[in-house]
Amino acid sequence: MSIGVTCSAKLNELVTSLWSSPVFGNSFPAQISKPMLTRINRIYQHCADDLLAILAHARPDLDSHARRALVDQIAPKSVAFCGILAADEVDDPERCAATAIATALVYLGDQTIDRGDEVMLWVLERLSHTEHLRRQGAPSRGQAERYLALLGGMVEQVNLIARPEDRFELLHLLMNDTLVREARVLRLNQIFLQEDVEIFWNQYAEEFAEQIVMNAGFIAVASMNYSVLRHTQPQLPSLALVLSSDPTIAAALKAGSAACRIFDEVGDRVIDQGNTRWGKFCVNPCNQRDPRFLNALCDSMGMNKSEARKNLLSAFYTEDFSAVIEQTKAFVREQYAAIPTDLKKEYGTFLRISQRVLEAGWVNLIGDEQLMDNLGNYHKAA
Repeated sequence: MSIGVTCSAKLNELVTSLWSSPVFGNSFPAQISKPMLTRINRIYQHCADDLLAILAHARPDLDSHARRALVDQIAPKSVAFCGILAADEVDDPERCAATAIATALVYLGDQTIDRGDEVMLWVLERLSHTEHLRRQGAPSRGQAERYLALLGGMVEQVNLIARPEDRFELLHLLMNDTLVREARVLRLNQIFLQEDVEIFWNQYAEEFAEQIVMNAGFIAVASMNYSVLRHTQPQLPSLALVLSSDPTIAAALKAGSAACRIFDEVGDRVIDQGNTRWGKFCVNPCNQRDPRFLNALCDSMGMNKSEARKNLLSAFYTEDFSAVIEQTKAFVREQYAAIPTDLKKEYGTFLRISQRVLEAGWVNLIGDEQLMDNLGNYHKAA
């Protein structure tokens, strides 16, 4: 069986799983139809082909097999996040594929950062105007230019995905709120390994928690999908209007970001110990269960009720990660339920899309290493 066919089967498995709506219970129609799966797989093929071409330029250090392995790792998850529009009978494969490609580029950038690539870190920190870098040259000019081209490809996808009034907001979500924050998390990981643990958590617990919640990409992916809908439904509120509409909506979206992050951390808790073939050490609340860190995580996600907070903290401390997931799901459902009825009506399309993205975030529980093994690839792709 070819890699492409295997990945297509894996994608079907992921999509069918999220269609069961494990978080909200009713985010999708009762059953996924074969025509829907066909449309989603068409998006996948478009996404995979374009990613191979992008990687051929951005990662000349990888041979063709390694590039295909990398695509086959990130493309199914990316399309699972973005094929959700098929539920609304949206027949816009080009823009839907663009959302998947942009998501895959974020995954690629995130993985590159996680593995300590100093060139990617330099590029993102330079774009974020980190002061001390203004006098420093790139560690590798050629690779820096290739990574800039990779990020430029994200701009191209955003221009295709979004109407003009939504483009700046969307690009900010993808670049600043996701990749630039991820670069900062890598720097914090480096400090953690060098600093006394007591000093580290006293100084950085709040920042670390806020960064990992906000860089989960949840709001960015929901916004991309919503932007595609606005091409055929321009009467829908602009992205900027939705995201600045009301504190209850902001609280629900923050809880959704935290849920996506926690799903991801539970799925990657073994990898993040740094003892596997797959990745380097990363601070993970499932492994580094310092009370200052976990309480800062609860603060960042907006979990202020003492009973809910007590239950979540207890689940972390006892390493009951099934309970961690269930407590997180219950909290995010509560935050969405707290949105007033009139706002649910006015901004219902975005809220429904965001709920579906959160269902897709469930695929993060698989973890990157398990996904690669399920695909039958036992070679490190990058």
